[in-house]
Amino acid sequence: MVKRSIVKQGPTTLLISLPIKWVRKYDLNKGEELEVEERGDELIISTQNKEKSKLKEIKLLDSHYYYIWTEISAAYLSGFDEMKVYYNSAEDLKVIENDVLNAMMGFELIEHTSKWCILKKIVDERGDEFDVIMRRIFLGLLETSNEYLKVLNGESRGEFILPFERTNNRQTYYLRRLVAKGEYKLSDKNVFAGALVFLLEQLMNQYKYSLWSIEKENFPKNDKEIIKMYEKIHLKLEMLYKLYFNYSKESFQEFEMKTIKPDSRYGLMLKELEKSPKLVHYLIQMVEKMRYASYQIHGINC
Repeated sequence: MVKRSIVKQGPTTLLISLPIKWVRKYDLNKGEELEVEERGDELIISTQNKEKSKLKEIKLLDSHYYYIWTEISAAYLSGFDEMKVYYNSAEDLKVIENDVLNAMMGFELIEHTSKWCILKKIVDERGDEFDVIMRRIFLGLLETSNEYLKVLNGESRGEFILPFERTNNRQTYYLRRLVAKGEYKLSDKNVFAGALVFLLEQLMNQYKYSLWSIEKENFPKNDKEIIKMYEKIHLKLEMLYKLYFNYSKESFQEFEMKTIKPDSRYGLMLKELEKSPKLVHYLIQMVEKMRYASYQIHGINC
C-alpha cells in the first residue's frame, strides 16, 4: 500500500504523484496517457505499457554444477527477465536445462547455440500470488516432515523428500524474486518477507541434508527418544504455519516460549547430540530456522 498526499494546483485541480518504482517499471514519460477508472471509493490507474524487459549477460567461467546454479539463479532472484548465458560445453547446457531452469518458475529456454542460450520470462509475476504460494510452501514442508517421521520410524527411505525439496526451491525462489521486484504487498516489510522465504528454503534443506546423513551412517531406526523429540519439532512446524496465516501476539509468545528449542542452559536437545551428533545437529538446525522464521513473521505484523 502506497499513500500519496493530494496537492492543489489552481482553483479546481487536485494532483497526486505516481510511485516512481511503478513509473520506471512501465517506462512512463511526460505526456503519456493513463487509464483512470472509478470503482466506488477506489480510483484505478493503469497503463497499456508493458514492463521493460531486463537483460543480463552471464559468462560462465567454470562447469561446476553449483557454480552454474549460483550464477544463473542470482540473476533470476535479482529480477532480470532475460538472460544470455555463455557456456563451455554441452554438459553445461544440460545442467541449465535439467536443473537450473527447473527452479526458475515462469522462465523457458527460448534459443540456444553451441556457445550460448537465452533464458526468458514467459509468464508475468503477480504480487497477489504471494500468500497462495506461501501456503503451498508450508504444506510442502509439513508433508516433508510427515515423510521424515516415517524415515525415523523405519517405515520409509524418504524417497519423496528430494522431490519435495526441488518443489520448495521453485516456490521460494519465485517468492524471493517477487520481493526483489517490489511485488510484495507490504513494501515497508520487504526485508522481513524476503528473510522469511529464505529461511523456509533453508529449513527444507535440513531435511535433505539429514536424509543424506541417515543414508550414509545407517542410523538405527525406531529410536524412541529421537522420535519423541522430532514429534515436538513437527508440532513446532505446525504452529509456525498457523502463526503466519493467523498471527497474534499471543500466538507468537506461545510459539517462542512453549515449543521445543535448543537451550544450552537446560540441555534441551543438546544431550541427544552424544548419541547421534550429525542427525541431532540437523534437527537443531530445523528448530533454529523455525525460530528465526517466527521473528520475521512477527516483524511483518508489527
